Amino acid sequence: MTRSAEDAAMKVGQMLETFCVNDRDRSKRWSRLVRAQARRVAILNAKRVLGFIWPGLRYRGQPEILAAYDRQWRKKKWEKYRMGSGLEGAPWVWRDRKLLLSNEAGAAVRLTYMDAALTSLRPRSVLEVGCGNGINLLLLAAAYPAVQFFGIEPTENGWSAAQRVVHEGRLPDVLKQFSPLAIVDEGAVSRIRFERGSAAKLPYREGSFDVVFTSLALEQMEAIRSQAMTEIVRVAKSYIVMLEPFCDVNSGGLRRRYVKAYDYFQGAISDLPRYGLEVISIEKDMPHKAWLGTALVVATKSDAAEHSA
Repeated sequence: MTRSAEDAAMKVGQMLETFCVNDRDRSKRWSRLVRAQARRVAILNAKRVLGFIWPGLRYRGQPEILAAYDRQWRKKKWEKYRMGSGLEGAPWVWRDRKLLLSNEAGAAVRLTYMDAALTSLRPRSVLEVGCGNGINLLLLAAAYPAVQFFGIEPTENGWSAAQRVVHEGRLPDVLKQFSPLAIVDEGAVSRIRFERGSAAKLPYREGSFDVVFTSLALEQMEAIRSQAMTEIVRVAKSYIVMLEPFCDVNSGGLRRRYVKAYDYFQGAISDLPRYGLEVISIEKDMPHKAWLGTALVVATKSDAAEHSA
């Protein structure tokens, strides 16, 4: 574990005390939710088998995925990020702990690890690919106003939610309370540049950004994984940071069946060199949903590594 990951783990450990399953009722709820997800996964995988007879049951394409996320961002309001809401969320695990976390609490966990990774790289420009409603970039920009942040998102409603904050020129109060990062300049959000577009064809020049990162975005891009990875490497100047459900942490049991059922990202960390990447660090010891593991990988472009050697 790197020093930055150790610092993130310590911070997250304190953050998660509220969410630990430490009584009988919550433990029963945790187990019940895991069993329910296992049943859903079994049904979906059965439909995949039937898909060989009825192809319409077999596969979730990018149009269906994007439509689902567009509906999600349309419904999701910033109020969902109010501290203390959604305590009875999904089952998560970390080390020997069982946790119940809302999606928003999970976002805070991921941002804490991403912050540690980005801080260690000291970038001047950062692009997030698949930035959703912009939550990561909004909070990072307010914490690091000297860094120029960019985001690209394929859905109309995700992009619109982020753009509204940029136009308002300040963080919503609920996000200031939610942020796991220290707010230095909330007005820095007005300098973020959000665009709509696909990861398969990024509208940027080669080597445009010191760091390009993804956070559970490649998760939904299995159908365009090769194109997205090629584009991410192309527009990065030096580093790529990925917090994703690599198959290395989803190789068996419910996790493997879940990834298969939902057509999620199935890339391996060992695949990265074929895209011209040299892995610098891998962090697998992090909280995650009971049915989907995640790993934080920091890599550099091979030509950048050779240049700095």
